[in-house]
Amino acid sequence: MGEDQARLGKRAGQWVTSRTAEFLFTNLSPRQVTLEQLARLRRWHWTIENVTHYPRDVSFGEDHCQVRSAQAPQALAAFRNAVAATLRINGWPYLPNGFRYCRHELQKNLRLPGALAT
Repeated sequence: MGEDQARLGKRAGQWVTSRTAEFLFTNLSPRQVTLEQLARLRRWHWTIENVTHYPRDVSFGEDHCQVRSAQAPQALAAFRNAVAATLRINGWPYLPNGFRYCRHELQKNLRLPGALAT
């Protein structure tokens, strides 16, 4: 990926420079994959983390859940994904805002996935 240089500011009249390097490992040869493809895969990984894992950890408190038996953790994860997807489809990209919207009326919650609510 290469090295980046950033000027951090002056210290005693001289610019302070920082360098960072990032290493990506693959078993593919340069003939099989380009640096651009590797960069796209790296960005894709963080998209999954930011869209799926982080909201489940933070908005749903998944890391604090103490359900551990049988298939219950997997079922709860699927339910959380379904709730998050329903809110996003209905225009709530920031889940806590969607939670606040649905907090007070059961009919609102039933209408989001398309259920008939009177």
